[in-house]
Amino acid sequence: MGNEKHTKKLRIIPLILGILMLIAAAGLILYSHFAGNPSGEQLDFFALSESQVGKEFAGTIHAAPAEAGSTDYGIFFAVYTENEDGYLFTAFDVPEDMKSRYSLSGSGDGEDLPFRGILRKCDQKRTEMIEAYVNSYCDMLIDSLKGTELESQLPPDMRETALASISPYYLELLPIESTVHFAIAGICLAFLGVLLILTGIFGKIIPLIFCGLLLIAVIAVLLMNLGKLRTMASIEQVSDGLYYMQCRYDLRTDEFIESDCGDIDSMIGWIEDNQFYGIRPDIQKSNFGCAAYTAESDTGHRLFGRNYDYSETDTLVIYCEPKGGYKSYAVTDLRFIGVGKDCAYSPDSLTGKALMLAMPYASMDGINEKGLGVSILELTTTELHQDNGRNDLLISAAIRGILDTCADIDEALALLNAHDMHSHLGSNYHLFLTDRSGRSVVVEWSGNETYLIEDTAVTNDPICPENPEYNPAWHCRRYDALKAGLQENNNVLDRTAAMQLLGAAADDPARFNKGTQWSCVYDLDAFDLDICLDTDYEHVFAFADGKPVK
Repeated sequence: MGNEKHTKKLRIIPLILGILMLIAAAGLILYSHFAGNPSGEQLDFFALSESQVGKEFAGTIHAAPAEAGSTDYGIFFAVYTENEDGYLFTAFDVPEDMKSRYSLSGSGDGEDLPFRGILRKCDQKRTEMIEAYVNSYCDMLIDSLKGTELESQLPPDMRETALASISPYYLELLPIESTVHFAIAGICLAFLGVLLILTGIFGKIIPLIFCGLLLIAVIAVLLMNLGKLRTMASIEQVSDGLYYMQCRYDLRTDEFIESDCGDIDSMIGWIEDNQFYGIRPDIQKSNFGCAAYTAESDTGHRLFGRNYDYSETDTLVIYCEPKGGYKSYAVTDLRFIGVGKDCAYSPDSLTGKALMLAMPYASMDGINEKGLGVSILELTTTELHQDNGRNDLLISAAIRGILDTCADIDEALALLNAHDMHSHLGSNYHLFLTDRSGRSVVVEWSGNETYLIEDTAVTNDPICPENPEYNPAWHCRRYDALKAGLQENNNVLDRTAAMQLLGAAADDPARFNKGTQWSCVYDLDAFDLDICLDTDYEHVFAFADGKPVK
């Protein structure tokens, strides 16, 4: 009898401890939810006054901030806001370690970006920075519409109106602390609490069975994700700002291409549901500029050159060997997922490597073993959404399908023509295709139509005369530099000259703080590539046989 009472007492203790742990777990999870959301008086950008200076505010913006300069506090961003009465340019002063959160936020696609900060009055330096940004924005708009039907619609006082719409106030942003670790601690505590409660009710045998089943489940999950784990293990740093990854998991490219995704959110949703078990990879959205060309090498091979122009970023070279598909190299921008030396996650961190698993779906350029090359280039034209009754496909997503499944330009065009093509971020794009036969094609879309033109070079303007958005008066220094270099050398270049030609077409870093982040020269016959970073053409990094050349 005494032993029974003693046993009951022993069982009550874990029951009480388990219940207390569950209560503590609930508290941690609730704290994680509420503390992670910025609090403070909600800010109305259009109703600011001197009396509010020095007060803390919170809120959300529904726009993509643009970097305008740097201050002693951090990075200065111009923020465009509007209401029924007009628009306003305000500014955020963002600490350096929060830069990536705001510099890549594609809120224009429907995301609301939360903030918390203290309202300040602009000094002369900050006023001049935002004025310089607004002037640059107006110059870009005027240049992009010159010679088009829309040019006449620009108000003659556009610049004066924009400058008059600059707010005399800015927001000094405060850190929004990550509370995910509280949520993880709460989940772990809840698990221990349940285990203790089971021990109190059933004794030791049930918890042992529970732990055994949990161990089997963990092993099963590891086996199911072996390809992803091997992919993460393959990631290595080649140089400062340059990383390499061999993709060793099934990308399910055919399913991806036929997933009927006509916008960036549905594409991310497919990746989330089919590769990340409902965990959403945060692929950022932003615009970029580029240049590409093709030429014959001095050894008779077909070369494909590409510049990628964007804000400062880290670069990832991806090598894929898909089952039933073609081997390929692709290059992409790690800032898209908030990974890099100036971003939220380090490429060397576990989180950074896990995020890199999504990058094969966001390739910017590449070649496959059949000698087919492809790159995407932004246009200064309106967003594309075709409606011909076919499955939807994002232009950017098509690159993975082309690399994995197409042997030449004709097969790539067949893939594209089988879909209704779409773009995002308020812009359109065109693709540059080239194969080892020497053929090169620029593919453009407008309305429900597709337009093709054979050319050896391309930048960021429509070049198909049949395209309604083609501007006969268009001019691009980078395109002219590529064409002149090719003509001077009769379209024949050695590998060094091929890279130097990309240097001649490199972007001006002063243009919206963007410059040429990488320059690639692919050999379509040898199936290898050379890459240079940040217009440093003295240091060339080579990749062959599916790995970096040491």
